[in-house]
Amino acid sequence: MKISYSCKIAVVLALLIGLHGCGQRTGVDEVLHKYKSEISQIIRLPEVSASNVGFQRVSFPEKSQTKLTIPATEMNLRVFYRINSCPLAGIVAERNTALGKTHLPSQRFLYELRLLNTFDQCINQIEGQDTDTAARLLEWKAHKMSQFPLVWVNLVQQSGEIHAMLTRANGYFRMEDRDAYNDALTDIAYITSLRKLGANNTNSAERLEKRLQLLAKVRLPATLWRSYQLSIETLSAINSGLANTLASLDCSKQSVKADIARLSASYEHFYVNSLSPQLNEMQTIHERLDNHLSTWLEMPLNAAYSEVLQGKLNMAKTALQTAKNEHKMNWQALFAYCA
Repeated sequence: MKISYSCKIAVVLALLIGLHGCGQRTGVDEVLHKYKSEISQIIRLPEVSASNVGFQRVSFPEKSQTKLTIPATEMNLRVFYRINSCPLAGIVAERNTALGKTHLPSQRFLYELRLLNTFDQCINQIEGQDTDTAARLLEWKAHKMSQFPLVWVNLVQQSGEIHAMLTRANGYFRMEDRDAYNDALTDIAYITSLRKLGANNTNSAERLEKRLQLLAKVRLPATLWRSYQLSIETLSAINSGLANTLASLDCSKQSVKADIARLSASYEHFYVNSLSPQLNEMQTIHERLDNHLSTWLEMPLNAAYSEVLQGKLNMAKTALQTAKNEHKMNWQALFAYCA
């Protein structure tokens, strides 16, 4: 049985590609680079802009631009002193100390939570005994509860760890890091849950700080968005090259048939077997991330902050899938044209 020249080329190229891939890193940036390099040896591709895919902060506002000013609640400490074993006076006074005035966002959040829980403790002590004092405490508690969403927003917008996870990528997406990504999703779910009162009574400074530190280490959102950006730009460049090639293709030439065989081998190895599974996993993880960050948009975030976050989520939902769909159609058109 005779084997055609184009088939021989495809087999040899597939073997070379397989050997070339042994022991190599599996970051999505590496696969994209190799894929683009292989394709660019056969067809001309436009250059991918590097300006938006480097280690640059995405365009979230700086923390100094997003801090919410929460009006102080005027409370008479003498009211608290009239209640036996009520620690509210000490907690309120703590806020006015030098340390209390320089609370980190996480410390301020936990302080406000502790204050609200202590209101309940003191109200329960005098329930049915001192209705006037109880009514005043309920009024102050209601005011503090109305401010709690703003306290949570300051936790999110002012924490250095959250700012880092949203603005500074930790490399590119890697399949080997999926366990770390899943842990980060759990931590983001925890931060999201804090926006609601009622389930937060067991929170501690140690627990919250540990979660924030892990988020700053993994930096999942920024890493995903950086990987999305590079994937979209690279696939778009290859899509453009394939479309231009198809417009001037002469399938009767033996050299063109050989090129098509090489392209087919590259597509099968780099895209179907390697890149596509990574992109699918990226999308799966981002869908879970989106479930949490979309909830953040329901809170009273800074307008510019909210706009950037919404834009990132929208890009992840549509742009990559559009580039993938076009990529598949371009390859199908190319193979069908020279079938």
